[in-house]
Amino acid sequence: IAHDDNVFRLPSGESTTGIGAVGRPNSSTITRLYGQANLDVSASRQRFLAQFTVSDYRFSGLSYLNYTAPEFRGAWLWQAGERWQGEVNYNHLQSIASFLDTRPFERNLQTLDYASASGEYALTPNWRVGGAVIGYTADNSAEASRAANVRQLTGELGVRYLATDGNYVRGFGAVSGGDYPGRTASALFDDSYSQTDFGVDVLYRV
Repeated sequence: IAHDDNVFRLPSGESTTGIGAVGRPNSSTITRLYGQANLDVSASRQRFLAQFTVSDYRFSGLSYLNYTAPEFRGAWLWQAGERWQGEVNYNHLQSIASFLDTRPFERNLQTLDYASASGEYALTPNWRVGGAVIGYTADNSAEASRAANVRQLTGELGVRYLATDGNYVRGFGAVSGGDYPGRTASALFDDSYSQTDFGVDVLYRV
């Protein structure tokens, strides 16, 4: 049970009338009731993880925001021989969009799907090279927000130095391509994009 005293993220002193929600409160007690099942199975060198959750959200005074959301998270942690290992992941999530950036008075449920497959090869006990393919989609239920629906596919390559105590340093490069299926290209908005990323990950346990 949670309480939100500014559901619509309004400036101080502004009422819901200004956003077309006449007579609706800007505060709500939010109740979440959920059920969850978890799976963790190991078979030889393989490990399978899964979590399925169904959550029911109720907003006092703002019943039109009520929703029921199924969620799934799954992973296969795989290993082949002594040198190959990696992960395959899939997440399906759903939640109500924040009113932080826009304040329509209609409910907007965002559905997120994330899938990835990665692999890493041990050149030596300390040095490893690897890559990944990552797919991501985000969909909005509200008509006014569907222009923000997005699809993205990323390819990534990296080199990792793994110390004997488990700490590591990893350098990587990634190339992504995405598109907005609900948007028509114009002088102000594009309907696709490309992106290049380079970075360093460091894990250090104190």
